[in-house]
Amino acid sequence: MAGVKEIVICTPPQPDGNIDQILLYLCGRLKIKEVYKIGGAQAIAVLTYGTESIKKVDKIAGPGNVYVTTAKKKVFGDVGIDSLAGPSDVAILADDSANPDFIAADMISQAEHDPDSRSILLSSSPDMAKKVIEKIYEHLDSLLKEYGNRVNIEIILKSLKKNCKIIFIKEKDRLVEICNMIAPEHLEIMVKDAKKVLRKIKNAGAIFIGGYCPAAVGDYMGGTNHVIPTNGNTRFSSPLGAYDFLKRSSVTFYSKDALRKEKKFIEILSEFEKLFAHQNSVRLRFKNMKDIK
Repeated sequence: MAGVKEIVICTPPQPDGNIDQILLYLCGRLKIKEVYKIGGAQAIAVLTYGTESIKKVDKIAGPGNVYVTTAKKKVFGDVGIDSLAGPSDVAILADDSANPDFIAADMISQAEHDPDSRSILLSSSPDMAKKVIEKIYEHLDSLLKEYGNRVNIEIILKSLKKNCKIIFIKEKDRLVEICNMIAPEHLEIMVKDAKKVLRKIKNAGAIFIGGYCPAAVGDYMGGTNHVIPTNGNTRFSSPLGAYDFLKRSSVTFYSKDALRKEKKFIEILSEFEKLFAHQNSVRLRFKNMKDIK
């Protein structure tokens, strides 16, 4: 869609040294011919500066851990980057019509990402807020019973203890204001008047409407891009899209008559900035050629 002619993939190898077969299949379907077994900050360095076997690129996109983010920050300017992703977060706007089981499950799923992930409930119902707290404990027990040591319960507990917040305010408009201040990466809206609330949301990355649209839909199947600004950066940036791989050039044409009409304004502004060579570059065009030495 953006017309990028060359796409390169860097991915860390699996324990057996091979690249995941599903990833290779997807690369084949997308006609991506360059896939390198390298990840982390090393991949950022290689893609930025190149090696004898890997060409440097113009832009790097894709999330990573704190080392990847730090590396992207250091090389920005030598290469284009998509964004500086921080710990993932979710905010859930809910009233008394929402299902506390769904909310608790979604907060826990967000906590599963990282000990620094944030799970925030903004509720206009105190009873709902209390029920969600109870359900969080119930779901943690259920996860251990169903998945055993396959689920990383330690990360979930650390995240919930450190970054789980439940905020109650009766006035829904005030909750929306707080949500816009938080500027969440993911926002789930579980309220009766979801469309009305959605119109008031100014700062959010990926927005999920209704009780049957958890953030996991966006992770795997919904179709929206899931490289989303974090750390409140949705105040000034958007999810990754085709527009991130498009460039613009400004083009200006002035005829001699057009420049003559605006010549004096350019001279005034350039003199104000004390950029006299700029001023001269305009004046020169209207001098008789024999006067130019």
